[in-house]
Amino acid sequence: MLHQAVSLDWQAPDEPTPAAAPPVVSSPPVEPAEETAGAELSFRPLIGRDMQVEKLDAALRRAMAGRGGLVLISGEAGIGKTRLAEELDRQAVQRGAAVLWGRCHEGENAPAFWPWVQVLRAVGTTLSPAEVEPLVARRGRCSRRWSRVGVPGAVHPARRSEQGRAQLFQAVVNVVRGAAVLRPAVLILEDLHWADVPSLQLVDFLAPQLDMSGF
Repeated sequence: MLHQAVSLDWQAPDEPTPAAAPPVVSSPPVEPAEETAGAELSFRPLIGRDMQVEKLDAALRRAMAGRGGLVLISGEAGIGKTRLAEELDRQAVQRGAAVLWGRCHEGENAPAFWPWVQVLRAVGTTLSPAEVEPLVARRGRCSRRWSRVGVPGAVHPARRSEQGRAQLFQAVVNVVRGAAVLRPAVLILEDLHWADVPSLQLVDFLAPQLDMSGF
């Protein structure tokens, strides 16, 4: 230090050598998985409704194959009956079916056959114009028969009413079955406990004719 040796002078420390960056490996973009043709669609999970969902799914599969049937969803108010019906609607539409809703009106002043009036209207709004055209004549005849139920005539009133109701019921069935021939159809009649008696009788009349497998 007394001799001021150059070796003792301060020198800046050497800069550390930066580590080599890892090589960048580029990967091909991931293509979205293609849907498998004819893949089965499943119901959205409904907590605590596994058994009901399985029954609805089985009934829908049979209907899509032409073997229609009647399924009754019953339970206390607010238990989720409409939610199940809406899920059936979603699933049926995704499988290519036409869904026809008829909702019953609460109260004593509900129009006669009101859920079925809505079903016939739904036929015209759910199917395409090309599909609806062959059914227009049938629905027109159905409407005329509807208006003639109870019209005075030479036949005894009781007999006339019975004949008119039978013709009306068959006309409605013809429209529903005609729509189902064009495209699988799912009818959802909500709140049947509010329905008028003739509407319930029409349900009983239609139920045995829902099998389209031999049509």
